[in-house]
Amino acid sequence: MKGGLIPMTIIEVGRLDVENFKFTLESKVAQMPAFFNGSPVVFALEKVADVAPDLEAMVTISRSLGLIPVSIRGGNNIAAQQARALGLAVLPASTRKADSPAVSAQEEVTATSPAEEQAEQVAPLSTEGPISEEQTPRKTEAVKSEATITKIVHHPVRSGQQIYAQGGDLIVLSAVSAGAEILADGNIHVYGPLRGRALAGIKGDTCARIFCQSLEAELVSVAGQYKISEDLQNEHWRQPRQIYLDGEKLTIGPLNP
Repeated sequence: MKGGLIPMTIIEVGRLDVENFKFTLESKVAQMPAFFNGSPVVFALEKVADVAPDLEAMVTISRSLGLIPVSIRGGNNIAAQQARALGLAVLPASTRKADSPAVSAQEEVTATSPAEEQAEQVAPLSTEGPISEEQTPRKTEAVKSEATITKIVHHPVRSGQQIYAQGGDLIVLSAVSAGAEILADGNIHVYGPLRGRALAGIKGDTCARIFCQSLEAELVSVAGQYKISEDLQNEHWRQPRQIYLDGEKLTIGPLNP
């Protein structure tokens, strides 16, 4: 047997309101359906540890949206009993402030994917109110025509940070640390080592690419197709590389073919 790490989406539950949970999660999945489809998720219950969540409803909602609940994190004994009855694992509460980059519906629910804000953050990204038309998924042609804004980051992206370039490309002039996450509607360029997670074309742009000077990533994804660290540790590891889609297959090639 061989051990390994698999990236998972963390859904942080900040308030026990099933209707809000459903609305917020639907909005997030609508932004990035390809990324979320079939994604394993963990319900983080640290913020609601003093009450009993309706885990059965949360699991049903998540599965209806294509997510695969696998575990809870934190919570109380009642939550643990519910989780085991539903076939979910029970993980200890996180002791870190930023255990995983997250996207939040303010004080409601969070998930590890892009939010609507175009700002660098260590705390979870927030969503206030209904999802707007500009934030909904569109055809590739529409996404490409909108991808005209370039966001440039001049400093290292540290563990726990999440940076999202909405509507265009992202350029990082330094390193991306393990535990960090960078996302863009268009292309991603990293001029230092890429050690965290990089997701390009997150609204469906199949022409998006990831360019990096040293590929050491935990995960790379283009338009929902992804590879994890174990898939990359071959001739591509710590080499200058570009990642792109060839049809529906995620392909890795030299930066200068």
